[in-house]
Amino acid sequence: MHESLNSSSGPAEELNVSSLEAGHILVNARGRVRIVRSRTSGDDGWNCTDGAPISDAEIENPELWTAYTPDELATALEVATQVANLADEPLMAGGIRTWDACSGRPCVLPRLAGVARACNNSLTTA
Repeated sequence: MHESLNSSSGPAEELNVSSLEAGHILVNARGRVRIVRSRTSGDDGWNCTDGAPISDAEIENPELWTAYTPDELATALEVATQVANLADEPLMAGGIRTWDACSGRPCVLPRLAGVARACNNSLTTA
């Protein structure tokens, strides 16, 4: 089911609300979390576990909300934690954005790829 919501690399940019199911988790850019429970009585949105409905138009706006299954959200948080842990290492002191292939510093991209592979493997073997 989550393939219709998300690509294999993460949440989709555009969300098809008809693909949502009870238990999907909506997260906005400010970190607000809404858990989808059921369709509204007017069939124009979703009821959430916090008791407040959210309209289809608001859910479909990728600038407002990103939908995850519980497993996808857990994986995204694990990747974020591992990347944050790498930030303390001397190679990453300048941040990922400042990495330059011509700088002479050792490349950190293989290490980041390893983090992504480990998270992907843990999700598929769980």
